[in-house]
Amino acid sequence: MMIRRKSVMTFTVRPLTYRQHNNVIAEALKACSIQTSKITHLMRRTGAQDAERRNVDADQLSRLAGWRTNVKNACYTTDLPLQTLRALGDWPKGM
Repeated sequence: MMIRRKSVMTFTVRPLTYRQHNNVIAEALKACSIQTSKITHLMRRTGAQDAERRNVDADQLSRLAGWRTNVKNACYTTDLPLQTLRALGDWPKGM
């Protein structure tokens, strides 16, 4: 009885450079007609803003991302009192 081995393909994995990462993200955004000056940090920023909209505690968000409060407020979140604005806008609780 003969045993055949399947051929194994090997790949060399190299990390992306900043420029490569920036170009790939910029091309994807362009293909989706999204215009922004925040290319490589766009997902980090929108993720933080989405968590903020979902009422994730600001301290937990900062700890998770490893941000100091001033960096989080200046770069990634809106720093608006969202719960107060929702209450004043008569939004349903939990939105």
